[in-house]
Amino acid sequence: MSASTFISAAQKHLTDSSLLLDQKRFDNAAYLSGYVVECCLKALLDIDRMPSVKELGHELSLMAGNALMLGYALAPSRRRYNLAATPDLDHLIKDWKPDSRYEKENTTTPALAESRGRGARAAYEQIVVAMILDGTN
Repeated sequence: MSASTFISAAQKHLTDSSLLLDQKRFDNAAYLSGYVVECCLKALLDIDRMPSVKELGHELSLMAGNALMLGYALAPSRRRYNLAATPDLDHLIKDWKPDSRYEKENTTTPALAESRGRGARAAYEQIVVAMILDGTN
């Protein structure tokens, strides 16, 4: 998939996550927040022509860690699209799992959903918005 595909998916998931949060659908709002971050990172890694981003699966901590460092080493100009550490984003990267879609309803607290939403928005702004403004997408 191309970077533009991941960017489009990140936009879609961020919008849907925000709408679900407004509707107090906390489980799916939090769940989609993880995919926002995943798509942001995969958009950045795809541009760097990393080995297949598909091989990274859904492991946010792997993508935000070693894979991102390798991407920066291969394309140093991409360092400007860096994830600034924030508690919301750090917890989202560390704790989000795609298997949460199988959890029973009302497992996610409003505070957790809001935190993950803030983390997703931070990743989106730091990577996707910056890439769009630079014309990198």
